[in-house]
Amino acid sequence: SAAFFKALEGVDAIVDEVSAPDPTIYDFASFLSTYGLTKSSGLKFIKNKMVFRIDFTMGEAMQSLDWYESRIAKPEWALEGLARVMYEHTSMRAKYFRNVAK
Repeated sequence: SAAFFKALEGVDAIVDEVSAPDPTIYDFASFLSTYGLTKSSGLKFIKNKMVFRIDFTMGEAMQSLDWYESRIAKPEWALEGLARVMYEHTSMRAKYFRNVAK
């Protein structure tokens, strides 16, 4: 565990793909609890609130992630969605990614 968090010291942003029974209620507190972290952590992505998940776009069942359920791959949508949350480009498509830390 210590070696893992040591390796993450210089990481600017992280994508959390941990399975959540109900993705709609998974939030920053859930993330911190899952990984045994606190808001006061010295990790860069915690301090800068750059914790993303791939559950912004949900499937029809509301428990399925469009990230996995989409029939046709659209990598440009993923890139736009990531740019939107990383750089707060609101002109970009809101797709797949959400920032649980903000």
